[in-house]
Formats: sequence, structure tokens, C-alpha cells
Amino acid sequence: MTKEEARAIVKEAYIYGFPLVDNYRIQYGYFVDTKNREFKAPWNQIVNIPRVYTPADTAIQTANSDTPYSFVGMDLRAEPMVLTVPPIEKERYFSIQLIDAYTSTSTTLVAAPPETRAAAT
Repeated sequence: MTKEEARAIVKEAYIYGFPLVDNYRIQYGYFVDTKNREFKAPWNQIVNIPRVYTPADTAIQTANSDTPYSFVGMDLRAEPMVLTVPPIEKERYFSIQLIDAYTSTSTTLVAAPPETRAAAT
């Protein structure tokens, strides 16, 4: 194997493995390490953040700095989880993004006002 081939293999391994390792770092800080300033809640317990995010929040990038977020780390090893969404007023918008260990979105549940839904189709 040449140095260039080895370098290419290492690069591909890094690209493949980085999201998994980084997501574990975030999950550990959010749901395991109670002394971490980014700790949210234990596994399988939803937490609502009653403020908007600022540049001081550095664990992940947030899509919006004017949007409150909720988090739940779902540990599905023992059993599946049932996610129940309460009724939301028709003029309100919400989305629930479910991601896997590689940070790929597996599902996004969305409810939006009728005019927003019509504009999106």
C-alpha cells in the first residue's frame, strides 16, 4: 500500500467516523454528564429550554437564534419509545427532528399553519 492509498483510507475513515464520535460527545454532555454546563436531562426525558440560544451555547449549531428548543435523548436499547405530540393551535408551527447516531435526519414531524403548508407545496 502506498502512502497516498493509506492517506485516502484514513481520510475516508475520518469522514465516516467523525459524525458518530462527535454526536456521542454531544449526547454524553447533554444526557449523561450532569456536571457538564450543556447537560439537558437524563436519557428518555424531554426537556424544554425556556430561552433562545446565543453564541455562548457552543455544543451544537442551532438553526435559529430566536427559537426555543426541546431535547430528548432516546435510549432505544431496552424498548421503543412512543412520542406523543399534544394538540397545537392551527396558526402555530412546530417540527420534531429525529436523527440517528450519524446525525442523519431519519424523520421530521411537522405541523404548520395552512398558508405555510400551501406555500411549501
